[in-house]
Parts: sequence; structure tokens; C-alpha cells
Amino acid sequence: PVLIGLLELLVGVWLFGMFLKLNLKEKRKRNLRDARDIYYSEIEEGESEIHIILRRRDYYPVFCTKNIKKILGIEPYRLKEDIELLGTLVSKHEYRKILEFYKDWNRKTAFRREIQLKNQQHWFMMEINACKDEQYDFLVLRDITSYKIHELELQEEIEEAKNESQSKTTFLSKMSHEIRTPMNGIMGMLTLTKAKLKSDSPAIAYLNKAEELSKFLLSLINDILDMSKLQANKMVLVPKPFSISDMVSTVESLMRDRMDDKGIDFNIETNI
Repeated sequence: PVLIGLLELLVGVWLFGMFLKLNLKEKRKRNLRDARDIYYSEIEEGESEIHIILRRRDYYPVFCTKNIKKILGIEPYRLKEDIELLGTLVSKHEYRKILEFYKDWNRKTAFRREIQLKNQQHWFMMEINACKDEQYDFLVLRDITSYKIHELELQEEIEEAKNESQSKTTFLSKMSHEIRTPMNGIMGMLTLTKAKLKSDSPAIAYLNKAEELSKFLLSLINDILDMSKLQANKMVLVPKPFSISDMVSTVESLMRDRMDDKGIDFNIETNI
């Protein structure tokens, strides 16, 4: 009786374990079915993607998500009757290009193409992937309208910034040309004035300073002109010899009076 009781207990435990195992397995299957139902429901009712499965040999849509009616206004059953309905959404030229590309597609990589609906500010990314059975292709139409509108707005802002920058450059270039003409005249007058004075005249030092300042201002004007040349890709570098000591002396001469007026101790040391 004891042995029989132990056997009955073991059988009961085994049956209970099997019951729990089968119950857990069934629960997992039920959860998987629920997850699939949620997944397909989200796809069917979504407003951003349309999924279509095409049969390769005749381009027949064996499957299409129901949201194609909500997004494109095409009934799923009508699409199965006539796949050419998709071609009416874009221009004839664009549709021919898509068909040619699809026919020549090697199916080793995904086929992606951005399309715009005919006479609408509405864009889709068309993506086609080859199915593993080599008889069908999986087509996804993803709505990218919001991204395209944002991209177009950014492009407009960039163009406006470029035009504004170009207007400023053009203005500076014209002003530089206008200013350079009287500057050349001023420098010419300074040269003529110096020629009329004696070499020991106190005014010679002031005229030399005025001449240096004029040359400095003229170099700034030329720099502005060079900026406009850089933007127009017309800048040409011309190497020329120059004296570093003369350049240092010019800088010192330009800055000395201002530093002295402000009581600043100003010295330049060189090892040339």
C-alpha cells in the first residue's frame, strides 16, 4: 500500500508538472497571438506606412494594408484589380522611371526612392526588399512629408542667408572701389606736397605719417575686396618679397601716438 501510494503521488506530481508546463506554453502562445494582433492592428490603422507584398512575375499585390485607403484614398480591393493605380499618384515620367528601376533591380540591396505625389505637397519614401522565397517583394511606402517640409524650409533659410551675405559682400565691394579712388587722390596730393617742401621742413614728418596711414587704410580696402574675391572663388595669391623690419616700423608708427596719448608704455622688440 505504501509503494502504491508513493507511485500515485509521483504520478500526481508529474501530471501537475505537465499541466503547469502546458498551461505556461499555452499562455505564451496566447501572449504571442495578442502581440501579433496588436502589431498588425497598429500597421493596419497607422497613418505613416503602407505595406504591400508584390508577386514578382506579374506585380500582383497579394497583400496590402487597409490603411492605404486612409493615406492614399485607394481601396485595397481596387489595388488588387489594377496595380497601375499606384502610377496615377505620381507623374508619368516618374512612374516610368520607377518601373524601369524595378525591372532592372538586382534585389541584392534594398530599392529606395523618394517620390512626391502629383500636384501635392506630399512625399513618400518607397522602399522595396526582396523576400527570401524569391517569389515576392515587400514594398513599404513611408510618409516623409513633415521631414521634407522641414528640409525645404531649411533650404529656403540657407538660400536667404546666402543671398543676404552676397548682398553685403557686393555692397562692401562697391564701397571699397568707391573709397579707393579718392584715397589714391589723397596719396597723390601728399606726394606732391612733400615734393614742394624742403627736406628739413618739420611738415615732412607729418606728411610721412599721413602717407603711412593712407597706405594702411588702402590695404584695409584691398582686404575687403579680397574677401569678395574669396567668396567668388576668384582669389589669386601672388607671392611678393617684403621687409619684416619695415612692417614692424610701420605698425609702431601707426600705434605710437595713440599709445602715448593714453599713457601706455608701448615697445616693440625684434631680433631681426
